[in-house]
Amino acid sequence: MSTKGIDVSTYQGQPDWARVKADGVQFAFIRAGYGKNNIDQRCDYNGRNSKANGVTPHFYWFSYALNKDMVINEAQYLIAQAKKYTNSCMLAWDFEYDSMDYARNKGVSISKSTLTDWAAAFCQEVTKAGFTPVIYANEDYVKNYINVDTIISQTGAKLWFARYSNTIGSYGSNAYIWQYSSSGTVAGISGNVDMNIGYFDGVPETAAYTLNTFVREVQAACGASIDGVAGTETLSKTVTVSATVNNRHAVVAPLQRRLNALGYNCGTADGVAGSLFTAAVNSYQRNVLGYGTQDGEITARGKMWKSLLGML
Repeated sequence: MSTKGIDVSTYQGQPDWARVKADGVQFAFIRAGYGKNNIDQRCDYNGRNSKANGVTPHFYWFSYALNKDMVINEAQYLIAQAKKYTNSCMLAWDFEYDSMDYARNKGVSISKSTLTDWAAAFCQEVTKAGFTPVIYANEDYVKNYINVDTIISQTGAKLWFARYSNTIGSYGSNAYIWQYSSSGTVAGISGNVDMNIGYFDGVPETAAYTLNTFVREVQAACGASIDGVAGTETLSKTVTVSATVNNRHAVVAPLQRRLNALGYNCGTADGVAGSLFTAAVNSYQRNVLGYGTQDGEITARGKMWKSLLGML
């Protein structure tokens, strides 16, 4: 499932968040600040009013770091601002061409390995505070400036991928958020605004186990082509799983990890579907899918598979 989002800063003025919500926007990345604890003038207004009107707030920090210690400081500035509004959201590090030019003008050369190391440090600091880390990068950065795969594998971070196009392209295959336009229009905001698609269904995930990882594990366990993107073929290969059916199938452990990541306790991902698995499935069916009657079963090619795979 995908959700509609925007990102805003002081440059968008004072949005009418009730109208923004009515226009279908479900989440927003709000600039908390930039550089050495410079707080965005609209951060407080946007943080309070987005949440009050039902638009889920997430926050980002525009970096002017010159070393890893400054990156960690930026993470701490961002965490401090986010905690004023929520204890559970995504926090993004935004290091762009302006950031690189600033460092170069200060006599600091930043290699791909260095930037990757800095990004990982940011993510680790955010995770320690209980938030979900996000790295913002455009296609050129993913290709040439930063090793996103390394950061994701080391820290469980999400990728916020910028590509202004009708298609996300191959470099955005593991994106959690896609910024697809810088010239969008939304009710309640004067002028243009960045537009985003979030590849999530509103159920918060932990940073440790992402949807892309889950899809790949399911594809491997069920004999589908492994590309990290759930589609018709992946769904067709799924099997029924319960405490009595395929309860030791290779796909059980990925299902346990996925449910745990979504907050439905399966205990240790031991590859055996037992009583905790049944309880987790029933809770998910009730809370997420709205089932009046729960059966403790993830039926092959069924609605729960579609939901867990991000296809609803």
